[in-house]
Amino acid sequence: MIKNSAQIHALTFFMVTFLFSASSAVLASPLDREPEDNDRNSSQEPWNDECPTERVSMHGMGGRISVLRLSGSDADDTGRGLGLSFSGYSERYTMTHLSSRVSSFVFLGGGSLGMEGGLGLDAATGFRFPAGGHQGLVLRLGLRTSLVGDDKFLESLIEIPQLQLGYQWMKSNRMVEIAGRAGAVLAGRFKPGDEAARKLGKSFDVGGHGALHWDSLHFDLQHTRVWLEGPAADVDFIFGRVCGDLAWFQLCVDSRIDRGGVFLPGPDDATATATSIYSGLSFGTNDSWWNSGRRGDRRRASLPILTPSLW
Repeated sequence: MIKNSAQIHALTFFMVTFLFSASSAVLASPLDREPEDNDRNSSQEPWNDECPTERVSMHGMGGRISVLRLSGSDADDTGRGLGLSFSGYSERYTMTHLSSRVSSFVFLGGGSLGMEGGLGLDAATGFRFPAGGHQGLVLRLGLRTSLVGDDKFLESLIEIPQLQLGYQWMKSNRMVEIAGRAGAVLAGRFKPGDEAARKLGKSFDVGGHGALHWDSLHFDLQHTRVWLEGPAADVDFIFGRVCGDLAWFQLCVDSRIDRGGVFLPGPDDATATATSIYSGLSFGTNDSWWNSGRRGDRRRASLPILTPSLW
């Protein structure tokens, strides 16, 4: 259990390092590269025209205004905690002979509840089994790690491995995906208040995600239930985000709803069911000015260290 700021800083350092190294490896993979002409004409490595590279992505960075609401914990009188931060987020689906999904976010700022921030990576790769037309079944193996919080709220999760099974339809810059997933939670914590908390490690979780990317509209919804032993209830994590693009400008609304049993401070180990609602409004630029065909691909290839969290 995370008991002091030193442990939180150590976990943050681990996740930052892991985020950059893992996402760099995934995004720099040859599966995510547009084939050059000499690839298509090579006699040694013939390109399979029946399986071209398809990708759908959403990226943005800018400012984020946030609000936090707690109920059922030992800090319900906190009120609405307001914050302002700089944020970056990315979601990318790639399909060749394999299928990959990479989602990441990072934000840092502060407000009425002190310093606030978050970072996370959700990455998986596997197989896509065509079912006719532009649709198919996806089976992926991956991992997820995240850390979000401020002085009154903390949500952390390290899930390795993670298995995804679902349905996907993808054509050009449009995609629909619905998938279920399950994994092993190695470590984590749900703290909706001053001392009320729940340790999430050494457990399993189940859930799913749905995504819709349709031209300038982007929608993402995720649910995770962590199965835990003990008298307190299991913990549910729900996250949703809707984004709209207008030229290079992007506007997003997101909400993170956590609900579950926590242990309250005191000699009797009393339990309660607490809920935290952490929502935000993000505004900034998308990647339309950065992505310009192969020129954008060459730019990202020349900056592999800068690409993971934002692009």
